[in-house]
Amino acid sequence: MTASTRATALRKRLDGPLKLAISLALMALLLRAVHWREIFAVLTHIHAGWFALALLLFQLGVLVRAARWQILLRAGGVPAPLALLVRWYFIGSLFNTVLPTGFGGDAVKTVALGRYAGRPGVVLGSVLLDRFSGMAMQMPIGIMALLLAPGAASPTVGWLLGLLFGACALIVLLMARRDWALALQRRFPAVARVKAGQILLDAIPTYGLRPLLASFGVSLIFNALLIGLNICLGLAVGAAIPWRYYLIFVPLISVSLVLPSFGGLGVREFSYMALFTQVGVTPAAAAAMGLLFYAVTMGGALVGGILYLTPAAWWEPAPDSRSLGVEQP
Repeated sequence: MTASTRATALRKRLDGPLKLAISLALMALLLRAVHWREIFAVLTHIHAGWFALALLLFQLGVLVRAARWQILLRAGGVPAPLALLVRWYFIGSLFNTVLPTGFGGDAVKTVALGRYAGRPGVVLGSVLLDRFSGMAMQMPIGIMALLLAPGAASPTVGWLLGLLFGACALIVLLMARRDWALALQRRFPAVARVKAGQILLDAIPTYGLRPLLASFGVSLIFNALLIGLNICLGLAVGAAIPWRYYLIFVPLISVSLVLPSFGGLGVREFSYMALFTQVGVTPAAAAAMGLLFYAVTMGGALVGGILYLTPAAWWEPAPDSRSLGVEQP
């Protein structure tokens, strides 16, 4: 075993415990800033109806994201049935919740569908683009809210949202223009040496503009559900604030969840506190919103666990090997 291989193996072993330690440390800091009894008092008096609606919107969001994934897979030549994709999206929610990373479910979906279709490269590219398109379409929503209500957020929040919007717009242009992507690769060769960067440069431009626009359109529907879900959580804890703040804050919270943590725990709650306390929400209520969102994801993980233990014969019809470009034995 070479030194680089040993270093990689050691890094993988330490990755999970490190992220768990980060989440525990952030939760400890959170409980120093807000006493747990205050958060508990908010959680024990939530409006059950609004929380139930948030749970429903999360489940609908999984169906919408599965439809978006199907669009990208079809563009890559993998016509997987929607029932199969819904199943693995729910199972992905399970692994995103129980593994010490917000991307564990992506790996599970990639391996499962890669074996099903026999084209793991196309599946991996679709999973990465599916994740990106959902996040990218949140930025225009936040920018539009800032334009309609310039004083709705602090200048720092506005600049951060603008930078993220610019970065996402650049990536979309690179997806649509193969020659631009190749020019970037020549100018910054380090991008191609990173596995994720190589996939973005080589796989994504092959989808074409129409599937990209279709996936972004579906992402708008999903983001509307996500914002509606957060509004329900705010109403559940008694945070009666204008809806435009959710248009600005929800995209930033989503981006914060890429930071290392155990399923977003700690990072999510601090993000809710840092943003929503700016508009009059109490720290305890803001932290409770973050914890309730985690509870909502646990609901999706429960469905994923049931599906994971359920025989998949009627969920997974055999692929048409001719449509997948696989030779018959």
